Amino acid sequence: MAIIMQLFWEFLIIACRHIGACMFYSMANCAFQLKFVSSF
Repeated sequence: MAIIMQLFWEFLIIACRHIGACMFYSMANCAFQLKFVSSF
């Protein structure tokens, strides 16, 4: 049972990191596009 909990927590941490990275990338992409569009 303890092994399952440990695997669950590791999965949760990896998922949080992945979601955070995706959000950061999409925010940076949006900011870059806005800057690019406003330069015209």
